[in-house]
Amino acid sequence: MLARDRLAFAVTCSRGTYVRTLAQDLGRALGTGAHLATLRRTASGPFEIADAIALDAVEDAARAGTLSVLTPSAALAELRAVVVDPPLEAAIRRGQQHALGALAPPRAPRELVRLETGDGALVAVAEGVPGPGWRLARVLAPGAG
Repeated sequence: MLARDRLAFAVTCSRGTYVRTLAQDLGRALGTGAHLATLRRTASGPFEIADAIALDAVEDAARAGTLSVLTPSAALAELRAVVVDPPLEAAIRRGQQHALGALAPPRAPRELVRLETGDGALVAVAEGVPGPGWRLARVLAPGAG
């Protein structure tokens, strides 16, 4: 049960929303002022708190050798995969933006894609830019993907 001067609410919002500012704006609109006492993120992208594993269970699984780790590519499964050949992979890992000209154009403005090797290792994330073309958003170190 909440005290009379407390409000509990849930919000579904896009990236870049400042929930603390939302609370201040609500208080201002009510003429009372407001702030957050607690904030709990229950989802981010495809990840939901319902799928989380308690830290002690992770530690137990690690000790038992049964810990299943999500690969970086699997973590970005909501992004379209674009497979790159070894020469393109090498150029991307060196940060050579011009190498992205070998890729088909983006399907949508500002589309994000994951660039992978043929065996599914994540190389980089690229973002569609006007032109149409791509720019490297993030490049992973070799062996990290």
